[in-house]
Amino acid sequence: MSIRNLKRSLFLCLTLLVVGCSGETKSTKSDQPAFAGVSVEVSVVGDENIAAVLQQLQGEWKAQTGADLTVNSISEEEFLSQNEMGSSVAIIPPYLVGIAQQRGWLAPLEESVRNNGQLNWRDIFPNLQTYEASWNRQAMGIPLGAPRFLLAYRADLLRQIGHEQPPQTWTEYYAVASELANSEAGLKIASLEPSSEDWLALVFLAKAAALAKHPDYFSTAFNRDTMDAMINSPPFVETLAQWAAAAPRTVRLDENISPQTAYGMLRSGAAGMAITWPAANWNEMPKQAGAEIAFAPLPGADQAYVPGEAQPQQTDHRHVSVTSFGGYVGVVGSAAEEKQQAASWQLLIQLAADWSQQLAAANSQLLFSRQSQTADAARWLPPQDSAAAGTLSSAALKAFDADDGLTALPIPGRDRYLASLSAGVRRALQEEQSPEEALQQVAEEWNAITQELGVDQQQQFYRASVTHGY
Repeated sequence: MSIRNLKRSLFLCLTLLVVGCSGETKSTKSDQPAFAGVSVEVSVVGDENIAAVLQQLQGEWKAQTGADLTVNSISEEEFLSQNEMGSSVAIIPPYLVGIAQQRGWLAPLEESVRNNGQLNWRDIFPNLQTYEASWNRQAMGIPLGAPRFLLAYRADLLRQIGHEQPPQTWTEYYAVASELANSEAGLKIASLEPSSEDWLALVFLAKAAALAKHPDYFSTAFNRDTMDAMINSPPFVETLAQWAAAAPRTVRLDENISPQTAYGMLRSGAAGMAITWPAANWNEMPKQAGAEIAFAPLPGADQAYVPGEAQPQQTDHRHVSVTSFGGYVGVVGSAAEEKQQAASWQLLIQLAADWSQQLAAANSQLLFSRQSQTADAARWLPPQDSAAAGTLSSAALKAFDADDGLTALPIPGRDRYLASLSAGVRRALQEEQSPEEALQQVAEEWNAITQELGVDQQQQFYRASVTHGY
């Protein structure tokens, strides 16, 4: 550790001790709060509702710490167009952490902050620590919550067709969807999956994750040694072929289906299963009388492909979550002065520990960040669905503590890669191309994007994104 970093770490440790584990600022000799006279500026990237929550908390924060708080809401484009991070704190999607860190904008999350008793770092899901808030083996921020795709289902309808448990593999899932489609439940669609342009590629990656992410290898969508696209490799082709065969029973490509829409249609009786997650305010559609909502992790797999091989290997049954596609991480700017950095970390500790429910109410992508939150899972559900809290808790624990993770391309050009993949998946599901042809075209488009952005740069980012804390 450098002398500068050692001094900064000692300063943070002493300052956070003054603040105390309870988060209440202890008086100094002059009876001044620890951060009196300090100004903290927060940039919230892409979410005005979270910015509004912070603005509502300005008075409470000032009373507790003595620090002034300024809040700005900016777009991703505005955030990335800066020459340096223009605020002492930024609340950003996890897929921007690596880009900000590589630009030298971020102060690392020091051990002294992680050891703060109020933060209770060990309670935060390790999966979030590793995949959402770390970059290149270094913790860079504090997770404030993230979504995970879950399988929501009508337990009452599954029992009617002879299934006491939800499907465990994608083969079982499509078989259950076929049975639901042929049942007398009166469903408009057996299972509803997000199909809008923003979600189709992410759902595809979620379906492919367990097959594509071998527990002993890092490469999935790209070859980490060459940066050649691998999105046309066997696990992805197999996933798309299986999905295309079942598309009429699981996806509506002519409608703008989001996770929120999918959950609403499940509750209303239009679907028997849905790929989604819940939020307390997702209750626009009336719930069908007698509908018994339950949750499970997405189906997994008991095999996985070694990169470059044509046939899968048998593995233990594994659930692999897609990560870094939503939610928020709080980070601190490296250009901030020492006391400003300490106040900034204290603000993020408050948000993660004491004000997490206010944030979750403002943004439906802030599902969970802590293991302890799952004990009170009903708070993340519409009141009429509170009976599903037990299954939500169990499903979330498995999804956030999954055996492995497949990152949703937190690298430069992310939107372009995902748009290309979404278009390719759509062509295959609409039978305009075979799965092989569609993904071959996607691979060629990805390689062209990589060449344009620079192979060396993209490889550096991709390697950091897939190794994370390892």
